[in-house]
Amino acid sequence: MPTNSTSSSCPNLPTGDDLNLVLRMKHHDWFYMMSDDPTVFRGGERASDRLMRDLRKISQDEALALWEAHAPKTLPNPFKEAG
Repeated sequence: MPTNSTSSSCPNLPTGDDLNLVLRMKHHDWFYMMSDDPTVFRGGERASDRLMRDLRKISQDEALALWEAHAPKTLPNPFKEAG
């Protein structure tokens, strides 16, 4: 029976839903709102809404780390506490 050796040998690698979230962040069109094409804008807005909804489902520390790792530095981090 095959085993999943990746999770035991590399516990910090994302798997399943976590990997999906990381990939979506890496490939997200962060500047969809700049598009002149309403179809691109609406698609980007929907993808952004889903991404933010899913980021709010994980811990704030995880969301903060993912945002800082994958979102453009020019965008404010909604998971960073004001202070």
